[in-house]
Amino acid sequence: MFQCYTQTPIALYGVSILVLVVMFVYLLRFGTQSPTIGWFRTFLVTSMGYNLAAATLKCAQPGAAYTYIVDFYGLMATMMIPVLLIFVLHFINREQLLSRAWLRATIFLVTTTSMYIFWRTEGAVSHDISQTFFEFGFRAAIPGSLAGLIGVLDLGGYITPIVVTGIYYRHLQDPLKKREVRLVLIGLATLIAPSTLFEGILPGIFHTPSFPISPVTSVIACTLITYAIVKYGLRVFSLSNVTSDLMQVMPGGLIILDHTNTIQYINDGAAAMLGHSKGALSGMSIRKLFSGAAEYGAFQTNVIGKLGPHKQVAGYDMELYDKRKQLLPVSINAVNVYVGQELVNRLVSFTDISKLKRAEAELKKEKAGVERKVVERTRELSEAQARLAASLGGLPFGFAVVDPGDHIVFSNWALGTLLGRHIPSDTVGSAEALKRFSNDFKHSIDILGLLHECQKTEKLIEKDISFGPMFYHFLFVPIVSTQKGRKQSVGSVLIMEDVTEKKAMDRSRDEFFSIASHELRTPLTAIRGNSDMILTYYPEAVKEPSLKEMVTDMHESSIRLITVVNDFLDTSRLEQGKIQFKTGAFDMVQLIRDTLREYDVTGSRRKLSLVLADPPADLPMVFADRDRTRQVLINLIGNAIKFTKAGGVTITLTTDKRTLKVQVTDTGKGIPIEQQHLLFHKFQQAADSILTRDDTRGTGLGLYISRLLAEGMSGKLEMIESVVGKGTTFVLELPVTR
Repeated sequence: MFQCYTQTPIALYGVSILVLVVMFVYLLRFGTQSPTIGWFRTFLVTSMGYNLAAATLKCAQPGAAYTYIVDFYGLMATMMIPVLLIFVLHFINREQLLSRAWLRATIFLVTTTSMYIFWRTEGAVSHDISQTFFEFGFRAAIPGSLAGLIGVLDLGGYITPIVVTGIYYRHLQDPLKKREVRLVLIGLATLIAPSTLFEGILPGIFHTPSFPISPVTSVIACTLITYAIVKYGLRVFSLSNVTSDLMQVMPGGLIILDHTNTIQYINDGAAAMLGHSKGALSGMSIRKLFSGAAEYGAFQTNVIGKLGPHKQVAGYDMELYDKRKQLLPVSINAVNVYVGQELVNRLVSFTDISKLKRAEAELKKEKAGVERKVVERTRELSEAQARLAASLGGLPFGFAVVDPGDHIVFSNWALGTLLGRHIPSDTVGSAEALKRFSNDFKHSIDILGLLHECQKTEKLIEKDISFGPMFYHFLFVPIVSTQKGRKQSVGSVLIMEDVTEKKAMDRSRDEFFSIASHELRTPLTAIRGNSDMILTYYPEAVKEPSLKEMVTDMHESSIRLITVVNDFLDTSRLEQGKIQFKTGAFDMVQLIRDTLREYDVTGSRRKLSLVLADPPADLPMVFADRDRTRQVLINLIGNAIKFTKAGGVTITLTTDKRTLKVQVTDTGKGIPIEQQHLLFHKFQQAADSILTRDDTRGTGLGLYISRLLAEGMSGKLEMIESVVGKGTTFVLELPVTR
């Protein structure tokens, strides 16, 4: 049987299989980056299977095994048609056509019919392979006309990809893409024409045996197609592919119409707005999206009728029907697409303006009152608004100036954008505009209340909130005027910034630190324990000074790293709300004395004085978590000692019947005023520069963790004073027992 495979022309099948395998292996280097290459690889596999089955049939003897080979031959032959068609649809960027029911039904019908004929017909196992290709297996069992029909169906299945690709080639403008498509067209023609002629038509006319030229033509065709899609499809910029992707991701809806206003293409944005699937809208007349003939006539007259070469329509407002038969207000833009002088398509894009329409309706109701208030503004206020608009209108974050009467003096465009609507200039001075703004966020933040608090306390207030899937950072800044030596609040500034992306990055970073810290703590604990055991239980083994110093350094460094890891874990758990506070009543004086005693035992006070001032009489008990309070005190006292070289630390207790305040004052180097804003922020130290870190080797998390702990116990932690060269004062405020 081996000799049969080596004889001409059967040996051609083996050579073709070898070449197809080489091309298949070569295309594997591109992985899954291109669906087009993926389907072409599938076509190569079916071609190899077809050639292998054909060669085996010519050399095998009739029998059970021969029947299975014929079945495999039929399977490969019928698979080649749909695989080739799917490859072509991906190649011309029309893979969405596979979602159409009629196309799926056609492919299924042709394939299953052919497979049924190949597998179920008794004549399929005929060993008479000297007949023509389209009569193979059918001569003994099927009438000639039906066998011819099956042949025509198979031939049509191969010709269809050529026709589809040829139509696509006619409308191409990209010269590089045209080169690629031209080579693929030649390859498809080479695959079909010679084999049809020499294996089907000529043997049928002259009643001669067919010559198996298909192995040669399949190799030539597959080589041309491989060369085309690798050279032009992957390594050269393709304008058509990029255009298709841009249309899909562009904001709003996009519809492509032919000259009869039939929908040829619709992107995801349009389908989502209208509530339909893309398959349901494709092939439908756009007329069905209008509520009646009058509305469609207006579209024909005011949009389609005004298009032409170098003419387009922009911003025409209409209403479309969605799937629920509800009217959707949209703003339409349209333009014609020409190839030379021939009209090819119409591009119609639209955006949802329902929110804008609702806002316009609300504004009309307020128009009378707003106009009267605008007239009342003085010339000086108008000039101030103009200056503000020039300097602040282009800021990328929302900005508004509010007076003590809750009137918006100025707001920029970005503030309205963050709200999903613009606050127009004719609402300046309106308290109602600020109320509407506040109501938009009433479930997340009390904007009016915080504005009043900011003006009353004359202190800056910052708030981070979540609003649906978005995160916003609010900043309330008091405007203080000094007249005759007396300060007076004259309003406030509201700043609103979209920090959704920053929050997402922070969350990713925090999750990384949390996971990394959990993974680090176990080996670090092992290092600490083992090094401690070596120093404690095996002193004889580390007598050598250098070895003992290394083990000691290892032990101290592991302790330091465990402290850093614990800071990371505490930060992560506090931010995620996973720390449970065991609140109860305890004596703050005794807790402070116990904490100070630890510094005497460890000798870490560096000859500094640690003084607890005499507490007031009848000092109430504190209601908080004793261990977490001790953690905050250790951080405050430790920082005070760390940054104090002479003098000492004094702790003072005061109470106002509702809270107990612990004031920690040191005589250290103090914090420059320009660096004080860095306090209580993660990984920040109040050094002379934000680009340098203090030589004390802190993580920059101590004050941040301490503030979170204090707030978790319904308390506060803040710095009330710091003078360079004189010292700093922090105050911890906690609730007392009732």
